[in-house]
Amino acid sequence: MEAGQRIRDYLLEEKIGAGGAGEVWRARHQYLDDTVAMKAIYRHAAQGSDFQERFLEEAKVMASLKHPHIAAVRDFFFLDGVPYLVMTYIAGGSLADVVAQRSRLALTEALAISREILDALNFAHSQGVIHRDVKPSNILVKPDGHVCLVDFGIALVVGQRRHTQFGTNIGTPEYMSPEQIQAKKIDHRTDVYSFGCVLYEMLTGRPPFGSRDEGKSEYEILDGHVHKPPPSLRALNPEVDERTETAVLRSLAKNPDERYGGCQELATELNDTVPDSHPSHDPEKDGKITKQTMYIALALLFITLVSVFIFLRKHLEDTTHQDQIVQVSPGVEQAAALVKTATTRGLYIADALKRLAPLRDALQLAKSSGVSPATVDEMQKNLDSLLENIEKALRAYAQSLDQLSKFEKDVREQAFTQYLRELTGTGDVNQITALNMAVKKHLEQYLKRPEGDFAQWKSDFAKL
Repeated sequence: MEAGQRIRDYLLEEKIGAGGAGEVWRARHQYLDDTVAMKAIYRHAAQGSDFQERFLEEAKVMASLKHPHIAAVRDFFFLDGVPYLVMTYIAGGSLADVVAQRSRLALTEALAISREILDALNFAHSQGVIHRDVKPSNILVKPDGHVCLVDFGIALVVGQRRHTQFGTNIGTPEYMSPEQIQAKKIDHRTDVYSFGCVLYEMLTGRPPFGSRDEGKSEYEILDGHVHKPPPSLRALNPEVDERTETAVLRSLAKNPDERYGGCQELATELNDTVPDSHPSHDPEKDGKITKQTMYIALALLFITLVSVFIFLRKHLEDTTHQDQIVQVSPGVEQAAALVKTATTRGLYIADALKRLAPLRDALQLAKSSGVSPATVDEMQKNLDSLLENIEKALRAYAQSLDQLSKFEKDVREQAFTQYLRELTGTGDVNQITALNMAVKKHLEQYLKRPEGDFAQWKSDFAKL
């Protein structure tokens, strides 16, 4: 196969992977102008073996698995005795490429990838399909950061570095379960083990028992899977919390009965895991920041800024209108309306303050990723504008407190009580109650507070 060659209606553009039995090409449908990934078995491998049968079986399996994180089959055909499998093309490379480039992933990123792949595997298992060859090079990373599982049942991998072994024990030594290695009966828990190896590698930069790329022999790797405990994950990566390490080690249990019962159970455990700290983007810790990460950060920043601006504009318009209304009639009703206005503004401020940290992180990421100065300046202006709007919201909040302070204390107390009573039966009011307590506190301190000093208010709202 070579670039420019036409295979039926597809024009080959670039070889994107090769394995022991065949190749993967990026191709384009000449009539539909649609980019696809085309896999083909080498002619010599397809003859006199079971490769054709396995390849056809893979096509059937993948075609039956309709899932957002499993590569979709577009076409399958034989041409001159060679089978071809056409799939959706996924740009961006494999997880193996990402790990090789960055040494290891941040815990939050590794867990996000885990959720998607475990969901895909759980779905496959529910359809009676066991992957048997889960590994980083069989996980493709899309430009938007989401991932997709490929290669069900045949050793042909995009970007593969550790070639799948053919024979009695199908799989890749670095990720094979003990029961696979010993040719015992396997079930879906073999995929739990293999994914445990993948998660271990995402967090440490290496499979639990080493790899042939680092000079380990195949025997040493297989012997480790069967007889040895994996090296301490936290010793290799102190940022990993104890609960995550426990989950990974349980998935790597030698005895399948001691592992999680399935991928859903492992996913649930990982979902309940809370990292000890935010992931660091220090290149010396996390490796080189990719353009993909940068673009994702910029997109998230833009989306978040737009949503904040829309929310703030609507909020200020609504509460200004409320101020105009509540000035009409004095008494408890007016005070209660002011309590609601102040609480609503406080809720916005608390939410906006929580948004600031990820926005600042995205800006810092852009600065350290080689983004053009003009883009960084524009991002900084947008962030400054957001901060200015938060200050406006704080001043509007102060105006509500100023109006409330003019009512008698017993009227204010009745107003707070009436507003909370209105919320009864509307669901969880814990946050509103906490905000009301903050508003009461701020109201008591209002006259003693230095003009324009919002530091204490911001501190209180940030804790909610």
